[in-house]
Amino acid sequence: MVKTNAAARNYESFTTQETFGGGCINVYQCQAALDLLQPYTTPLAEALDEEAGSDPYWKGLVDLADNVSTGVQYTEPADNKAMNALLKDVVKLRDELGEHDFG
Repeated sequence: MVKTNAAARNYESFTTQETFGGGCINVYQCQAALDLLQPYTTPLAEALDEEAGSDPYWKGLVDLADNVSTGVQYTEPADNKAMNALLKDVVKLRDELGEHDFG
């Protein structure tokens, strides 16, 4: 899982540096968060899909990464409720990635 490991470490590194758990305050901050996350979420979701596939062990992580990636692409920054839920999932994904060894 070489691609997944690289994408996961990039995602973890970025989301550790930025504060997403507190949500975003206004549309501009929410849009900035989406723009910043895009280059990290899509490669991670694609790598997990490619390398983990339908393996039941990875299913929860694959689904969460897909949901976060889709959310980053399609969530409206003006929808505070959806943005806060998405940003909580961003943090949840980071935490779950840290629990796995992609070797």
